[in-house]
Amino acid sequence: MLHGLAGSGALTALAMSSLPSPSMRIAYALLFGIASSVGMALVSGLAGLSIARLSRSDRSVRTISLATGLLSMSVSGLWGLPILIGWLGPR
Repeated sequence: MLHGLAGSGALTALAMSSLPSPSMRIAYALLFGIASSVGMALVSGLAGLSIARLSRSDRSVRTISLATGLLSMSVSGLWGLPILIGWLGPR
């Protein structure tokens, strides 16, 4: 869902609509899919390597866990609080 919200689907559809033949559209879609997968794998691998290097220390693991937990709770609070207020607010 996140990738769809980012607009890549709309840009792909726009680019594909300008291609002259169905075979070129299929080739574009395959190339786009492969390139997207490779790009995401590379970024994930680099992030994983960084985290693996940091996780050699118990203190780093605790710090990263605390930071990601606090960030997750903050985002859920920021997104969920307006919904909760809407449900409990005056009618």
